[in-house]
Amino acid sequence: VNLVMVIQSIQEELHSILKFNPTFELVNKMRFKISAPELLLNHHIPRFPRISLNSQFQTIEYISDSGSVVKQTPDEIPVNTLIPFKNIRNIQTKKDQLSPGQSIEMLLSERSNSVDPKQVVGILREAKACYLFPGIPFNSIKNITFDKTRIEHLIRLDECTENNPPFKRFIAGLLNENAGKPKQKKTNVKQSAPQILCLCRYSIISNLMKKLLKGIGYANAVTVEEISPEDVNLKDSEVLLKLHDCNVYDFKGQILDWRKELDQILEPLSQFVFLNDIKSVVNTEPLPLQQAELEGLKEKLLGKEKAALTMNMHAESDQLLYSQEYDVLKKIEPLATLLSDALSTSTNWESADKDASEIKLQRALLLCEDENDASEMNFKLTHVQRKLWVNPFSIQKPEDLTQLKSKIIRSYLNPGALIIKPAALKHLKKICLQTKQECKNAEKAFNRQKEILKKTKSELKMIQSKKNKLALSWLETNLKELLFRDLQLLHSDSGIAE
Repeated sequence: VNLVMVIQSIQEELHSILKFNPTFELVNKMRFKISAPELLLNHHIPRFPRISLNSQFQTIEYISDSGSVVKQTPDEIPVNTLIPFKNIRNIQTKKDQLSPGQSIEMLLSERSNSVDPKQVVGILREAKACYLFPGIPFNSIKNITFDKTRIEHLIRLDECTENNPPFKRFIAGLLNENAGKPKQKKTNVKQSAPQILCLCRYSIISNLMKKLLKGIGYANAVTVEEISPEDVNLKDSEVLLKLHDCNVYDFKGQILDWRKELDQILEPLSQFVFLNDIKSVVNTEPLPLQQAELEGLKEKLLGKEKAALTMNMHAESDQLLYSQEYDVLKKIEPLATLLSDALSTSTNWESADKDASEIKLQRALLLCEDENDASEMNFKLTHVQRKLWVNPFSIQKPEDLTQLKSKIIRSYLNPGALIIKPAALKHLKKICLQTKQECKNAEKAFNRQKEILKKTKSELKMIQSKKNKLALSWLETNLKELLFRDLQLLHSDSGIAE
């Protein structure tokens, strides 16, 4: 039985088996024992020059795989020995004894092409000489052997796609196993993937399944939300992937029932997101998640969401208050302007009292605090047809200007129609200025609060987006694991195109 090791993290899972000093075989047929994590890389190595060391040093003192200190010449080091730099104690040249770092800097300084010393992680003994070694890319690992165990395929969970070299090798191995006979000569004929019918009521899960199946060669998968026994898709399909209940009786193909597994996958997302609000993102890889990690991230996001909702609630409440205040002042400001203009052409009370018989107006608005004074002035203004008295000190704040909204009073607010005492004039001018200033302040506060509310809503939207992305990663990671688990079943009768 060929063993497959599926990992999420090189650092956590692959490094843990290095204590067994396993033998790594690469796709180029090279084999070495490895115990140092720094020799394994999770990225591709750019072009790296072959730099021979034999002419550069006489002996090298290092710690071998067995843990003993060894001092050897380049020719004495066994072929295919890979020495990590951390295991090298010193290097003896013809002139000096150097540390590993010093020796690397010396070698690289002599070459015209620049190589970053950080790219060098060890020394490899090959048949002809010893060379600087840049590390082993993950995709170059063919198999691993330790004790009596051989891991035939090493795959990263987040890279199970038809374009990933280790996964392609794994699929090719499955096809060879299912053939049940010696490997035939290569032909141009490719096996076709079985027609898969995926039944799921959630569009996001249907989209993810199509993406995942396409990624491993099943481009002809069909997804439906409902199905009936006479559905034409059933007749054309070889595999039915059930993600919710359906009545299917005489289906002659293979049925994969994932209903229970899907319920378990969806359970942590209950009360967290609405599945129908989640949109799949093209060409993005999910964040590999364990349930403990999911719960931790959920808790953080829900905490942020709660705080943002509280801020938004306060912002909406404040916005309502600022809006009401601004609306009131916005309606009063024209009255303040009208009154201010009328006050600028008003007649002084004492002057009017002296020349009352000469004042000829259709209307006169008498502005004083004392009603008796107003009555006397009213009696003296014999040539004024209509007279109205208003106590100016009944207006103590901008909102009180609403008293002037009546049609009767507004008809008196004309140039030259106001007869006013000095104290009243000073008081009303102050109220007019206060009204205009408060209206400006209210407008600024209203606009500022509008921006605050906009930010809180933007924060809530961003948190919701993060929640959806987290849920999407959780769904894709777990669906991929299920698909990987049952991949052998999909290949039981048919292969997929390489």
